[in-house]
Amino acid sequence: PSGRRKVKGNMDIELTVDALELAPYYDHLVLFSGDGDFTALVAALQRRGKHVTVVSTLTTPTPMVADELRRQADFFLDL
Repeated sequence: PSGRRKVKGNMDIELTVDALELAPYYDHLVLFSGDGDFTALVAALQRRGKHVTVVSTLTTPTPMVADELRRQADFFLDL
């Protein structure tokens, strides 16, 4: 009614596309996120022979990393 629109970003999709397109140029991806939506990306990169480190935190009252993402990663760094 006021002429404003809410725009939701799709950074997950953009980051995933970039990571897959650039995969031939790196051996190891460091992902600073705890979003479980990235679990499929991590698995896809691992199938291509890439290593993935996930950086997030478990030490907050509510952990900021999805358990499936943490388990899928080759390495997990708890900040």
